[in-house]
Amino acid sequence: MPSVVPTLFALLVLVMLTACGQQTRITTEGDSYARAQQFLEEGRYDAAIDQLEAMENRFPFGAYATQVQLDLIYAHYERRNYERAMRRSNRFIRLQPAHPRVDYVYYMRGLISFGMAERTASLLSTRNPVDRDVSGYDDTFMLLEEFLDRFPDSDYRDDAKGVMQVARSRMAEHSFNVALYYYQVDRTESALTRLNKLLAEFPGESVQDDALALKARTHEKRGDTEAAERTLELLRSEFPDSAFLRDEELDADFRFRRPWYFWLTLGLVG
Repeated sequence: MPSVVPTLFALLVLVMLTACGQQTRITTEGDSYARAQQFLEEGRYDAAIDQLEAMENRFPFGAYATQVQLDLIYAHYERRNYERAMRRSNRFIRLQPAHPRVDYVYYMRGLISFGMAERTASLLSTRNPVDRDVSGYDDTFMLLEEFLDRFPDSDYRDDAKGVMQVARSRMAEHSFNVALYYYQVDRTESALTRLNKLLAEFPGESVQDDALALKARTHEKRGDTEAAERTLELLRSEFPDSAFLRDEELDADFRFRRPWYFWLTLGLVG
């Protein structure tokens, strides 16, 4: 029996030392940050956020403090916690406006805004396209425009321009869908107003020939054959290869059709 006691004591000491060693490995700032990075790389954003927020509380002035703030913005964005990501971005800009990586935060604000706009303007969010809120895309465009004005040489400038183009296209597509809705419910004056605004505000967008074709059809519906022919001539000259032209004549069918999800939801959506 006496020989067993030292053995048990030695085992106890070994377990305690091992536990202390493990605790040291996972609680140092460097190892904590490495673990957070592993979570980010694996796409485990909830775990990354928990780890980074624990670091934020435990090492508020540590060597990784600023990077933790940047990573939390990114993690919340990827987790689609857009409001939290935006609050953190604004806070970072307010407290560290001259930080060398503040351009990244301005860029992220644009991405976060775009994510919020996509969520708000979901195609299934309303049955009436006129009621869809696409103002978030305008916010995205302005935020990224501000980013480009402040940081024209930023490494993120090309990506920002790409997102701006998508936001612009979303707004143009929405404008066309509203005009199409007006056309289908015989509000032709409203349709023409929306189409003229689209053609003026979104030159170069892919829906330009769609808009001209719909404008020609709208004039036809109103019985204004001269205006319809003028619009058709513009379509021929600017978009000779348009899918809405066949042998230079207008071949566009804008009759109202229910989308597939209208039938799938028994008329609740669409």
